[in-house]
Amino acid sequence: MNNDIFIKRGNGKLTVSNGESLLLNINPDKNSFDRTIDDDALLKKKRENNFLILLLNNFVNQCYRYKVLIKEGYFFILCDKDGYVIEIIANDQLNKDFKKLQFREGISLRLEDSGTNAINIAMEYKSLAQLYGKDHYCDLLKNWYCTAMPITDHYSKEIVAYLDISRIKIPA
Repeated sequence: MNNDIFIKRGNGKLTVSNGESLLLNINPDKNSFDRTIDDDALLKKKRENNFLILLLNNFVNQCYRYKVLIKEGYFFILCDKDGYVIEIIANDQLNKDFKKLQFREGISLRLEDSGTNAINIAMEYKSLAQLYGKDHYCDLLKNWYCTAMPITDHYSKEIVAYLDISRIKIPA
């Protein structure tokens, strides 16, 4: 991960990404997540990333501070290196809301499937990315405040996954 780059509001790279979303004919008014892998492919991806999934769950469940964040409405999204959601950790109310949005494990957060979002910015620039609601390309994510980062295997120097910590409708 390049520590010199932190993509956030006002960065020209967001404008470029939004332009790419437009060129890909992604509907900015979309109200559901379209691209999903099938259950067998998801199971395979979850098996390949089992260590990271267990690590994230243990990390969140063992630390009181993260449990409080979950109760307060924050949620964690773990994506594989290809941008598919392989784990979601959220409170019960958010899980109900996610069902309505069809936001679930197996959906794609890649640029070509979901427009500009924190995960695909982190994927593109291999960097920490923070997007506020209106920084997202699609209306579907306009109330989401997200911080995403790549997870690197420091032995092989390869990015193996992406972690996003988000909140919807941050109170003023």
